Amino acid sequence: MLLPLSGPRAALGQSMRQAALLVQSSTSTLDFFDTGEGAASAANSALAAGAGVLLGPVTTRETIEVLDTVGAQASVVSFSNNQDLAGGGAFVFGITPQQSVETIFEHALSRGLRDIAVVVAPGELGTTALAAATDIAGRTGVDLVAALTHVPEQPGLAERLFAETRRIDAVLLPVGGDSLRSFARDIRAASEVPLLGTVQWSNEALSTETALRGAVFAAPDPAALAPFAARYRAAYDEPPGVLAALAYDAAAMSMAGGTSAPAILRRNGYEGVVGDFRFRSDRTMIRSLAVLTVGADGAA
Repeated sequence: MLLPLSGPRAALGQSMRQAALLVQSSTSTLDFFDTGEGAASAANSALAAGAGVLLGPVTTRETIEVLDTVGAQASVVSFSNNQDLAGGGAFVFGITPQQSVETIFEHALSRGLRDIAVVVAPGELGTTALAAATDIAGRTGVDLVAALTHVPEQPGLAERLFAETRRIDAVLLPVGGDSLRSFARDIRAASEVPLLGTVQWSNEALSTETALRGAVFAAPDPAALAPFAARYRAAYDEPPGVLAALAYDAAAMSMAGGTSAPAILRRNGYEGVVGDFRFRSDRTMIRSLAVLTVGADGAA
């Protein structure tokens, strides 16, 4: 497993290492290699130790560096959420925008919400989310009736969104933080149209924002995460983050036999605390996410 065990992201790497260690048994172990001083160096050390599958690294840049280093010598299971890395040969293990958009669109369709608008903030994340929504709408039967990029600090979102007379069944907001609150308040001041969200909502204190009450979003199921979180807290006296949970799932996959590309691609997939998953032949992932509703006491 390739993790940042030193340097500015050492705390993240250590939490992921701790999570992975919860999976190990007396007969099966993981080796850890530090990307803090260079992902290529860590990958070469792993290859020298005989690794056939590299779990990690964490970022897109590091993953590209590792792919260039290892070539066909090992499979790379990246913790990045950049689905484009699959085209370079990595198995993409992060929770991608595509996964949460697909889940929430399927939920919307099941509720008869077909005509959907999407609003994103400027920047790379917004561009990626908009591209994911456009692609998945075409594959699921959603009619994407509006696709807007809006600066959160600027007024006028609702006017832009509802300027046309065409029906809007729901609005997808694949954003977080202040952008999410700004967009939700602006839309809610003009309409009671249902609001949909993605995994970016997971880290927000949603219950404090009345404009989001009743909104739904796709994210890892808290009930599935709870036993892992309790075990992690008992072992280390601190809560785990989502990347720690991903490291646990990747380690569990390797312990369950996912130590070669054909095994990683097995048709029935794997169980995971972040959601059961399986890889497509193109190395992108299908992950089971929950649909949560925002209420006065949080999301459930």
